[in-house]
Amino acid sequence: MKPRLRHLILLLGGCTLACVPVAAAAPTPPALSAPIENFRIHVFSNDGYRLWVLRGSTIHPLGDDQFEVKDLELTAFSGDARNQVESVLLSPAAQVDTANRLASGEGTIRIIHYTENLEGTGTGWSYHQRQKRVSLKKNVSVTFRAELKDLLK
Repeated sequence: MKPRLRHLILLLGGCTLACVPVAAAAPTPPALSAPIENFRIHVFSNDGYRLWVLRGSTIHPLGDDQFEVKDLELTAFSGDARNQVESVLLSPAAQVDTANRLASGEGTIRIIHYTENLEGTGTGWSYHQRQKRVSLKKNVSVTFRAELKDLLK
């Protein structure tokens, strides 16, 4: 089995903390024991294209590649040479799994999807980057910003 390669960059206050390619079989760096404030994590594909920029006011490690995030701002990119911003997710609290490219939260979320021209809000949510899917459980509101031709025809 070919080892999966990941690249993570963790930035604190504009200062690079780590930029490491990590093979799945390689030992992982020691776990952080305390929350980090005002952070930024860049997640890249195996081909080196940007997938996410994850920001927040506080990040608390839960385990390998899993974090609890306060004031989440997750920017999702196309993951190819275009480097296009596809969507932005904003939530006061979330759990993030960077290895599986998942994020979720029981609280509120605001989603701005640029390629689909829509904006949504809701409560109890999950984001699956590989499937490019956001699921909302309740209090859902979606606004489409597109012309609806022949809707009442």
